[in-house]
Amino acid sequence: MRFWVCLLVISVCISSCGDDIEFNSPAFQADKDGVLWKSQSRQARNDDGGITVSGKLGSETVALSIPSATIDTFQLGAGKIANANYTNASDTLYSTLYNPVDDPSTPEDESLVYYAEGEIVIDDINTTENYVSGSFWFTAYDGLGEHGVNFNKGVFYRVPFLVGN
Repeated sequence: MRFWVCLLVISVCISSCGDDIEFNSPAFQADKDGVLWKSQSRQARNDDGGITVSGKLGSETVALSIPSATIDTFQLGAGKIANANYTNASDTLYSTLYNPVDDPSTPEDESLVYYAEGEIVIDDINTTENYVSGSFWFTAYDGLGEHGVNFNKGVFYRVPFLVGN
């Protein structure tokens, strides 16, 4: 009897140890201003030797553009060739090519201006299976430099290239 009770306890313990793991392949997601932003669709395309990887959530879009199709780290910010863009539901474009406006009415010792910056890391470009993977983070501003958006902990995994690219 003791054997059967032990066997039952072990069986219950083993069966309750499972993890519900959800795999997202392909994936494009990040934390946008501290909240998970997970794309519903994603794609990559070749652009004159470079790559643009984009994700879309409803009417919001994130587009990451790099100048060369190589495994490398690309810095973002005003004056850089690589850039990141976010278009919100109101169709306002935020870009790492724009910097914020420094408010002259703010005392200098209290003025904390965070410039547009970021990074795109390409980890894998698979031409056989036709996908790209990597990570990113960026701070971008609207064209007037008055409003900003921050994406961090960004990942794109096995994002497929458009057919014909």
